Amino acid sequence: TLAAIAAAEGKPVADVVMGFFSYAGLGFLPAAICVALLATPRSRRCGGVMAIALVLGALLFTNLAKGLFGRERPSNLAFAIPQEPIFGANSFPSGHSATGFAVAAALWLAPPGSRYDRLWQILGTVYAVGVGLSRVTRGVHWPTDVLGGACVGILTACLAALVWRPKA
Repeated sequence: TLAAIAAAEGKPVADVVMGFFSYAGLGFLPAAICVALLATPRSRRCGGVMAIALVLGALLFTNLAKGLFGRERPSNLAFAIPQEPIFGANSFPSGHSATGFAVAAALWLAPPGSRYDRLWQILGTVYAVGVGLSRVTRGVHWPTDVLGGACVGILTACLAALVWRPKA
């Protein structure tokens, strides 16, 4: 709940964990995962679905939508004390959340093809949820921004999975 998220703010362990998830949602980690998946023939479809979802959703769609919606970030409010120095850019939908949920959805829709698929899917889901929660706890997104970003990430991964179908 939002009360639990707010209660975690200012606690050293929560600050470190949320800081990790927030910076992990920037795109460097998902890009490295895509490269690793694309390099292996067995996991190439998962890497391709993830790459398409990241480019379409996290980069293209979220930036276009931010221009259309123009919603102010909570960190721009006069009483805000954000934990990250993000000011100015619009907040809806969350690009970090779109990134996290694109990764998780790609792992569920196009599993890499190893005996550890379920573990990767669970870790991907934890990553996505952690990134989304971190954006709210760090004071740079509203919960609905995160929900919108999650929808973008999942929908673009679904579209990518339809485009990059397995060979019959």
